[in-house]
Amino acid sequence: MVNAQRKDWSNKLDDALWAYRTVYKTPIGTSPYHIVFGKACHLPAELEHQAYWAIKRLNLDPELDGRKRVNQLHELEELRLHVYENAKLYKEKMKRFKWSGPLEVVRMTQHGVVELKGETGPTFLVNGQRVKHYFGVDSDRDQEALELNDE
Repeated sequence: MVNAQRKDWSNKLDDALWAYRTVYKTPIGTSPYHIVFGKACHLPAELEHQAYWAIKRLNLDPELDGRKRVNQLHELEELRLHVYENAKLYKEKMKRFKWSGPLEVVRMTQHGVVELKGETGPTFLVNGQRVKHYFGVDSDRDQEALELNDE
């Protein structure tokens, strides 16, 4: 989306933030926009085609409108509680997907991603900031690795 020199990234920041805020997030079960405003996001092009529909739904009765707004606020609070529960369940599920070592570092990328390999199973990628040093010596291979690191 940016030019080849990547100097106009700041012009695209608003579009990127809009996309991030309106996209459905699986861990919370909705979009951040829906959490804040309590309704789905509609693009301006969608609204243009539904202008007649919106005018028909306009209600000019202030008392009825006030009750409707209170109900919407209650629904928004229920939605936020639902999102909180979804996030809590997601975090608990991720805690169960815990890995421990010692693990062997297969490769590291310049962006901080580390590929790890356990004694059994395939390799997997993790954020390098989540990896801790292993200082125990369990085998000759580990002793050799420590000697290589000391050089």
